[in-house]
Amino acid sequence: GSGGVIHGMISLEVRCQPARVEMRVSDNGRGFDPTSTPPESLGLGIMRERAEAIEATLTVQSEVGQGTEVRVVWAASSQPGAS
Repeated sequence: GSGGVIHGMISLEVRCQPARVEMRVSDNGRGFDPTSTPPESLGLGIMRERAEAIEATLTVQSEVGQGTEVRVVWAASSQPGAS
């Protein structure tokens, strides 16, 4: 096959509020089928572990041919001792 370069777009959005941080990374790549991908594949396992470690919520949305979006939301109110 040929060693062509694939050009795509990646978007990074970070929203910071006093008690909440949201980060969203998305691309317009080839995507994947999350229902047929083992949770530890594609780095998903380590992303979940890291989100859990800070008590954040991780969501991954992807569809073959439609790209992927990874979203992490951390809220201070979910932290022990937060008021």
